[in-house]
Amino acid sequence: MKKKYFKRVMASGLMLAVITSCSKQEKTVLEGANAGSKSESSETSATGGTLIFKSGFEAGTKDGGVNDNPVRILPWAFDAKGTDIVGSSGNGAGVESSDWVFHLEQKFAKPNTAQDEFKAFRLNYQTGTTSDRYAEIVNNPSTSGNSSAKAMKFQLINAKEDNGSCGLKSRVQGELNSYPFGGTVNASGVRQYYQKLKMFFPDNFNNLVGTSFPDGSKCEWLAVFEYHNRTPIVAGASNPLKDFRIGVNIVQNAAKTGLYFQPNGDDGPDNSWKNTWKINTFTTGTAANSAATDPAPVTGTVAAFPIPTGKWIDTEIFLQEGTSTSNGRFYMAAKLATSTTWIKICDIKVRTVDKTNNAPTGFTNFGPLKFYTNDNVLHNRMGRNMAIFYDDLEIWKNRIP
Repeated sequence: MKKKYFKRVMASGLMLAVITSCSKQEKTVLEGANAGSKSESSETSATGGTLIFKSGFEAGTKDGGVNDNPVRILPWAFDAKGTDIVGSSGNGAGVESSDWVFHLEQKFAKPNTAQDEFKAFRLNYQTGTTSDRYAEIVNNPSTSGNSSAKAMKFQLINAKEDNGSCGLKSRVQGELNSYPFGGTVNASGVRQYYQKLKMFFPDNFNNLVGTSFPDGSKCEWLAVFEYHNRTPIVAGASNPLKDFRIGVNIVQNAAKTGLYFQPNGDDGPDNSWKNTWKINTFTTGTAANSAATDPAPVTGTVAAFPIPTGKWIDTEIFLQEGTSTSNGRFYMAAKLATSTTWIKICDIKVRTVDKTNNAPTGFTNFGPLKFYTNDNVLHNRMGRNMAIFYDDLEIWKNRIP
């Protein structure tokens, strides 16, 4: 279904929140706030390429409802599960002050933009209302390493989404596609993908440290990034979907002394995933695949980066499509936002497409902002209060670390 677009709004600031219900209708609420200066960009370990999109969630970034109303947005029909972000996050022109529609989604309609890889973005909330989970633009929780006045906050409170025998789950996630929502998976996905993002984990994430989290017997997980490589075919008995999922979870080390990022890769399709690579990053050295069954060959290195709480960090992720260690690659690095030294958490050569896919056509689905967990983590370990803050999202073309 074609969504309605809006010209960019240079507002003084705002809050973005989403109200959903089981009736498959969504509302969003915008509330005013004072705007601040544009956030600064830090150094990166990657070089080259073309900047496609950049947002610091500053004044002008807004919800994409059908009514240009700063107080309340009426229900709209873009998608029952999510809403859009529109507007520009800066007061200048060009990609440095990116517009969420013009720069991130609209190459197919406006060929003078820098990219043709991406066609649609939405925030996905699944089941529940704004009292259960929401996204909003808020004041920066800490200026240490981040001079931006505003940040995006994903908040989880109550798990409402059915998770079968595992109970319930909850999510707020940004979803970016190489094809329009409601459209057919196309044959022109993204062969290489690079993103850079600031993240801030509040101090209550320390509640997970020293516990049995993530407890597999209680279906526990905590996912913060996700990417898919899908073939452009309709799934069916005679023509099954070939889908490979790359994710990054937060886990503890064996000593239960800290939280770490854990990259993993799964052969699909949806709801029938088989883990084929899982990379522990608790120590510095040679990468090892800890997948329990059907492990794929992996070569490369890892480095320990205990995730700090109460501080901004910079992260970057690079994906390269490949059927083996000869051409597939996953890369993730991070650093304190106040530092100039990047820690290369994981740099591996590995298969990044489904093992039955001999003719892949690129990555098609991206989760550059993702917050997804189950009810036991949210309700029992975290007391129904989990939030992650984000800032300075950058998406690049042909940028290689």
